[in-house]
Amino acid sequence: MELKQAYSRNIKTLIYSELKEAGFRFNRDSISPPNLNNKDKLRRAHQAAKLHLLSENKYWILKNENNLIKYFAEGKDVDPEKINPRLVLVDNQHKSDLFRYAGYTWSIPLSGGFGRRLRYLVMDKSNNKIIGIIGLTDPVIGLKVREDYIGWDTKQKERKLWHVMDIYALGAVPPYSYLLGGKLVATLTNSDRIRKDFIHKYGKGRSSITKRNSKSRKGGLVLLTTTGAFGESSILDRLKGKDNDLLWKFLGFTQGWGFFHLNNGIATKIYEYLKETNHEIVKKHRFGDGSNWKMRLLREGMKELNINYQKYGKHGIKRGFYIAPLASNFREILNGESIRPKLYKRTTKELFAFFRERYLLPRAQRDNRWRDFKREEIRVSNKLI
Repeated sequence: MELKQAYSRNIKTLIYSELKEAGFRFNRDSISPPNLNNKDKLRRAHQAAKLHLLSENKYWILKNENNLIKYFAEGKDVDPEKINPRLVLVDNQHKSDLFRYAGYTWSIPLSGGFGRRLRYLVMDKSNNKIIGIIGLTDPVIGLKVREDYIGWDTKQKERKLWHVMDIYALGAVPPYSYLLGGKLVATLTNSDRIRKDFIHKYGKGRSSITKRNSKSRKGGLVLLTTTGAFGESSILDRLKGKDNDLLWKFLGFTQGWGFFHLNNGIATKIYEYLKETNHEIVKKHRFGDGSNWKMRLLREGMKELNINYQKYGKHGIKRGFYIAPLASNFREILNGESIRPKLYKRTTKELFAFFRERYLLPRAQRDNRWRDFKREEIRVSNKLI
């Protein structure tokens, strides 16, 4: 009982102090997020989790940084006329380390993904420097804005969610970010390469969740989803391909449930309490097995510690939800009305050719910030406490 009371007092104090510092306001039965129209305030809301992530990985960063940062370009390394992106599948430790380090340079902490996972480095063939990263993972099981649009019931969703992947990492690093590199990376998510890699990796065998074999999952990957951390995304909005078609479509906003605001060490402390008390939920899974399990763990841990989960489990930061159809009849596939997708044919080369003329070269003429960029500006160790 004393252990429980001590943990409860400690975590309640942490929740109050950390969320107040992040800009949240406390009401009787809920918390209110910072101004959703102010990106600086939203970044502040993520700051504690970002600093905690870097602190937890401090020794890895210090050990590997000098070897990895040389793959980041300086302005003098980049010629907009010669930029030539390629998708590099992360399939060894070196590529995985480069992907990991690139994620640490962002202001928003990057999750590790869970379940099925495909990760890519977007590299510039002209200089062998990194442009950005793409990370795909299993979509969350329950998401109202997605279900409403597709028209899924629970049974149909369980059968067809296999055909969907969620992009949890999407963005560019400087100096390419000054040249609309984020839009370039978002464009390349529509490449046939990703769909083919998905089939190669996951098109055989049985689903680990439904246990259905590959014959019952014909159609492959037909839909990508993602969310904008700051509401609607300036990277994804009005992003077009060569046929003047929208590559990403905005559907609406998520409801603001999640646990990112507790990833500043609070979630770990709740897990440690449940582990120390031999709680059943810890025995079933391990920490990091996925967002849905983490939600259940936090809910159970707060219940055990007499902390109001309903109050703190909804952070209220609504994120813009986007989809990128890879087939014109994706809804028919996902609703079980068809098993043969009418796939869009989009090679990496074709996607970039349009992007280059429409976005890249005009931006290079208008904005010269990329020219003076020095890679030392993104050195992650400088942000360590």
